[in-house]
Amino acid sequence: MSATEALAPLRKPRRKARSNWLTNALSQRAIFAVSAGFVVLVSLMGGGSRDDIASLVLLRPLSVLACFYGWLALSQQDDAKATRRVAAMLLALGAIALLQLVPLPPAVWQALPGRALHAEIATALGMGEQWRPLSFSPVKTLNMLFALATPLAGILLFGALEPENLRRIWLLVLALGGVSMVLALLQLAGSPSGPAYLYRITSEGYAVGLFANRNHFAVHLALLGPLASVFALEGKSVSLARLTVLLGAMALAALLVLASGSRAGLICLALALPFASWLMRDGLAKQKWPERFIWLAPPLVAALALVLALMTGTASAWQRLAGQDGMGHRGTILPTLWRMAQDTFPAGAGFGSFARAWPQWESDELAQPNYLNQAHNDWLQWVIEGGLPGLLWLGGALALLARLGWRRWRDGNPAQRSASRALIAVIALLALASAADYPLRTPIMMLLLALAVTSLAIPNSLTCGEKQCPAR
Repeated sequence: MSATEALAPLRKPRRKARSNWLTNALSQRAIFAVSAGFVVLVSLMGGGSRDDIASLVLLRPLSVLACFYGWLALSQQDDAKATRRVAAMLLALGAIALLQLVPLPPAVWQALPGRALHAEIATALGMGEQWRPLSFSPVKTLNMLFALATPLAGILLFGALEPENLRRIWLLVLALGGVSMVLALLQLAGSPSGPAYLYRITSEGYAVGLFANRNHFAVHLALLGPLASVFALEGKSVSLARLTVLLGAMALAALLVLASGSRAGLICLALALPFASWLMRDGLAKQKWPERFIWLAPPLVAALALVLALMTGTASAWQRLAGQDGMGHRGTILPTLWRMAQDTFPAGAGFGSFARAWPQWESDELAQPNYLNQAHNDWLQWVIEGGLPGLLWLGGALALLARLGWRRWRDGNPAQRSASRALIAVIALLALASAADYPLRTPIMMLLLALAVTSLAIPNSLTCGEKQCPAR
């Protein structure tokens, strides 16, 4: 007997064990565990928009690893064309950012719009003949490129889940929203610089929960209202316990949004709660009295929360919204932002480089002791940083969302339509909040948008409980 024949029986079990290991690693249970762990990780480490947050040192590499695992997991799915299309759109955005980092000949980058002052300074310093990239700040653009790893990992992981497990991920997101509210209560009860605040640079003295910015926290709470309504009404019968938890959570969320001082969050909440009532009305249409009229509760709860907050002096968001300063500094800089977008078009200033480019257009009247980190209008900042390529990409992304949203808005049974409309509400409120802030520059919000879009791409992802979900 040869040595090869003698070793043959020993090799077969080894190959089989390796095959079993790979199968187990890419099973639905494993994919769900990785997805759930990733959501928790991002929620605990991704509440800030700054690029110098210490937790990003861990979050970014883990996001890249999650991308590789998600790609392997998604490759096991036969029916994932829509999810792959969404992932391809995000990769295309990364390709645009990469192009902004390519060094250009001196004659080319000096001729780009908005670079005249840079060219003069480079010439005066004897550096006019150096090759430079399109971006005003290559380091910031590179940071933006790595930031895309978090939503890309989310798309790949969530797209590989069965509807039942994807539904569980949304339940986890709602649970983490509750954790954020509890943490916000601790922040309000404790010291403005106490350990309940997770980030060094934060909205001290205000409720921020798992976030660093009070606006992002308030908008996040508003987004969860329609989704929580859908889950509270699922099933053939209305659960009094679930309705009680839902209304109690809505009341607490309204109080915290008012206490956060966020005008954007208050506006989003004022839109989200009536939309949640509308979804509840459809879900309770076949119920008997008095259950069928519970849909009136969310706006009443919000009104009571406003009265209570005004009586206790904690309605800072309402006071700021009803104040005389309007949009304040954000409204004052809008004409300058528009001129900045025109001066840098069609090349753009480079993704993530707004803070480095802004001083060139900032006038003495607009100067403040604190620097302007973002434009506080992400739609306009997108044009400033992305130029024509970014604008074309945004048009394609909106077209893809419109196609998905229109199809899901109309198709399916009432429960499926309600779930799809709740997802559309999440995306629409994020778009609205981006007109006065920059929520999508935080990893938590980026992952939430990735989850909403991926869920829209997977039919019936929120409308089935255990043992009721069809296989993909």
